[in-house]
Amino acid sequence: MKLEIIVRKVEKEKVVSEKLIKEVEVKMAKTILDLGFKHKEQLEIIGSIQEEYIPLQANMISNKYEKCEKCGGKTRKDGMHYSNYHNSLSDHKLKMQGHACKCGWRKKPSIHGEYGTNVHPDLIKMQAVLGAKMPYKEAEETLEKISCQRRSVNNHVKIAEATNTVGSILNKVKLKEEVDVSGDTEHLYMYVDGGHVKNKDRKKRSFEALLAAVFKEDSYSESIKKISRLQNM
Repeated sequence: MKLEIIVRKVEKEKVVSEKLIKEVEVKMAKTILDLGFKHKEQLEIIGSIQEEYIPLQANMISNKYEKCEKCGGKTRKDGMHYSNYHNSLSDHKLKMQGHACKCGWRKKPSIHGEYGTNVHPDLIKMQAVLGAKMPYKEAEETLEKISCQRRSVNNHVKIAEATNTVGSILNKVKLKEEVDVSGDTEHLYMYVDGGHVKNKDRKKRSFEALLAAVFKEDSYSESIKKISRLQNM
């Protein structure tokens, strides 16, 4: 038995084209390694399907400029060009149609021009999460292992940019959060503790961090009661 993975393009209920993505002979898995597709094979299959799917969406972007944005007239084709796009696991160079109008208006659409970036948010999320948890060089190596290839979009500089950008946005959101004030109190308690935190850069020494918390008397009393109940269970 054989297994075929085929991408079929259908328009107006008619098959326009078909492409064989992967063909394998189904065999009994002698070890767990032979059960299903390996990680790299999965990435190759997804990437091949994306290569068929994304260009169709890119064509739709180009087609919307068949009408001039300046005078409303019909435009003419004005050469082909390439636009880079970086998905979470693969990179794509998309061929896009340029347009021009007799009034002088011209448009060369690109992924970055349409969406403000040519990097998918899923990849930005991966970069930011890893960049916040480990040194940027290690994050670069980790993403290389995940995608089974070295990608320029995943170099340590790009990861640092993504981490700092996302962190800045989250910080602004945090600053806008309203503090719920339930009422005044005569007494406040403060708890302060410190400890040493390991630096992300293994070559550098650890540093001391302080943590402080301020709470009301009734909150403290309630916490003590809860602890006592747990200890007596």
